[in-house]
Amino acid sequence: MNDQAGSGQSPWTIEMISRDAQGVAYYLEKYKPFRLLALQESPSCTSQMCDNSLLKMKLKSIDVINFLAFSSTHAREVAFTAADWTARVTTSIATTFVAVEFETHDILSSVTLVNSLSIPNDLKLRGKNGGNLSEAKHWQAAAVYTIPRVRRRGVASDVIRAAVDWARKVAHSQEQDCLVTALVMDTNSKARIWYEKCGFSIYNCRDDAVLVAQYIPCEK
Repeated sequence: MNDQAGSGQSPWTIEMISRDAQGVAYYLEKYKPFRLLALQESPSCTSQMCDNSLLKMKLKSIDVINFLAFSSTHAREVAFTAADWTARVTTSIATTFVAVEFETHDILSSVTLVNSLSIPNDLKLRGKNGGNLSEAKHWQAAAVYTIPRVRRRGVASDVIRAAVDWARKVAHSQEQDCLVTALVMDTNSKARIWYEKCGFSIYNCRDDAVLVAQYIPCEK
C-alpha cells in the first residue's frame, strides 16, 4: 500500500503515494484517471497563466519546466504513455498526497508538492521572527483538485494540511525553515479564502494570479 500520511475520524484517509513499484501501480490504476478527470472537469491552472506568473517570479528555466509538468491540460496528459506517468510519480522533485475513501477506495482529493523550486524574489527576506525565506526549504503546491461530491466537507483541507505537515517535518529534520507556496488565479476568490483558512497568507497579488504562502520556521 501507499505510505499513510495521516488519518482521522472521517470516511477517508490521507496517503502519500510512494515511488516504489506498488506506488507506481497505484498511480497508474487510481491516480491517472483521477488526474485526467480533474483536468477535464475543473482545470485549476492553465499553462498560459502559469507561464506568465512564473516568469514574473523570475524563476530559473528548470524550475518552470518542473512546475509546469504538474500544471498542464487534459489534451496534453491524455496522450501520456505509461512511461510518462511512471516518470512523474518516481521523480524526486514531487510528492503527491491523496484522500482515499474507505468504502470505495476512490481518490477524493489530491495535492502535489513540487520541490527544488527557486523562492520567488518577493518572498525573500520576508521571514517571520527574523527568519530569512531565501534559506527555507521550498515546495510549491500543484495539481490541487477535489471531486464535486465531497466538496465543502473538509477533505481538501485534510489533504493540504497533511502535505504541509509532511513538508515541515522534512525541512525541520534538515534544520531548515519550511515554505509552501501556491499560485491562485486572481478570479478564484474561493480558492484564495480556502488557502487562508488552511494557514496560508497572501504575499503578493499580480495581474492574473495571487501568491499564497505558509512559512514555518525551524526552532533550532
